[in-house]
Amino acid sequence: MERFCFSLVACKGHPNVEADHPSTLELERDERLGVRGDCIVCVGCRQRRSTPSPSECARLRGLAKLYLVAAPLESMKIEYVEVNGFSPASKAKRIIVRKSSVRHDSVIVNASLSSRDLKQELKGALRSSFTMCFGLLITYTPSFDIDSENILARSIVEDPSNLSNK
Repeated sequence: MERFCFSLVACKGHPNVEADHPSTLELERDERLGVRGDCIVCVGCRQRRSTPSPSECARLRGLAKLYLVAAPLESMKIEYVEVNGFSPASKAKRIIVRKSSVRHDSVIVNASLSSRDLKQELKGALRSSFTMCFGLLITYTPSFDIDSENILARSIVEDPSNLSNK
């Protein structure tokens, strides 16, 4: 049976955003950010009440997509990124996207990019406390079986959007 889950979180930028981690990207719930959090792209994330939590969406096994939108109040130029990967069917307590297949606290694994891969314009927008950010996590379990054990075992999938029922 096909299943979808949509989770929307609102957060904001922070002057300490480095966004330079080679394998992870994180949306942080805490308002504070130290200099060591090089994977964190925004802070103060709060789930929108009308949607399931990112943790609930991460429990589904299947395809996953994260849209991160940054709206800086200074320029009013919207910056965004789309991250593709797989939902690890985990009990995530945090909003972490990983290029690796590590499931612990992950909402997306085998992701198409990390914080280091973000465009400089987006990173600049995320470094302002006056930037409002929104994260939309979408998970999709198709009606056919995705061999998630093989995927999580570091198999190579060139483009997750091209998976089909063969």
